Amino acid sequence: MSRVLEVLAQTQKARQQQLNLSLRGYIQTFRTAVSERTRNQAADSARNTIGKIVAEQGPSLETTELLAQLNQPPSANSQVTSDGRRAPLLLKERPNIRLSDVAGNEEAKAFFGMMIFYSLAKFRPGIKVPRSRSVCLMGEPGVGKTRLAKALAGELGWPFIAPMPGDVSDKYHGESTKNVSAIFAQARAEAPAILFFDELESYAPRLTNAGDSPATNEALQTLKIELEDSVDQDLIVITTTNNIGDIDPAIVSRLELFMVPRPNEEARCEIFRMEAAERGVPSDVPWAELGRQSDRRTGRDIRTATLRAFDSMVRSSNSQYFGDDGIPIRELMLSNPPAEDRPFTSDDYDNALASMPYTMEEDTTESRSTWEGTR
Repeated sequence: MSRVLEVLAQTQKARQQQLNLSLRGYIQTFRTAVSERTRNQAADSARNTIGKIVAEQGPSLETTELLAQLNQPPSANSQVTSDGRRAPLLLKERPNIRLSDVAGNEEAKAFFGMMIFYSLAKFRPGIKVPRSRSVCLMGEPGVGKTRLAKALAGELGWPFIAPMPGDVSDKYHGESTKNVSAIFAQARAEAPAILFFDELESYAPRLTNAGDSPATNEALQTLKIELEDSVDQDLIVITTTNNIGDIDPAIVSRLELFMVPRPNEEARCEIFRMEAAERGVPSDVPWAELGRQSDRRTGRDIRTATLRAFDSMVRSSNSQYFGDDGIPIRELMLSNPPAEDRPFTSDDYDNALASMPYTMEEDTTESRSTWEGTR
């Protein structure tokens, strides 16, 4: 009976995740659509999805805020740029993960722990607490930079606001500057909040002597000012980069830098364990041995390996439904047969890792050497 309840709970969680993912896609289309028809269709789809989420999960502050934004007239949601386009609506998210859900990265987690303390503790009058900070998390793709930022938002219960490069760039003179200011203005209006810029080099590239547009230069100048003005406003700005050398040095100088490395053996072991638990499948796997065997793998690699191990487990448990070509037999599947499962085994993971190329063959030396020079 307990196993049935566990499977039902996992099924419900998977459906909730799918609904939230669909909603994010509709909101993204709503934000970026140029056509009024496309924008309205995305809004309708988003409203329907919110209705399903509320029916299954109950109302939340995030769904209430999104509905209010979707139901406002366009002029209330955004400014109009010089060519008649609307400035995109920034999507707010309230992550439900915590720092305890992040393996490794002890240095960054300790720093974020101070942010949590500053935000929640009461200090005596006269103490100027540094509640607002601007941070850059550096590291290779897949090491968990975004997950760390969302975990901080989850710990604080603050909205997580993540603009995209298209929300800033504009071919018309002066518009990129306005867009940068509008993003920070919206974030401050939501404060306390986390403002997140993924791959900062897309927003603040290092300038060269030739080929840089005036719009890029203007946007950089505005970004510098906004970072300075965010002090003491309960706004934490978190950025990420795969290569700090691609970012304008004047922007870098305004950020606190933290290296997010590939997970060590202990952290890899914990990520494997967390990902298996997320799938809801029991495991007969020596995690410590798997942690040793997965040297140079990133957290994203491990998540992918877990998905492939899940494929292996399901295929071997339900081999009667598959043909020799590996494709499910249609006639058998039409009856929606109940799927069998079994605990994960070492073979599932060994086969998964053997089939996966490494995300990065060696450590990225350019970003690391640049980082060492800044310490």
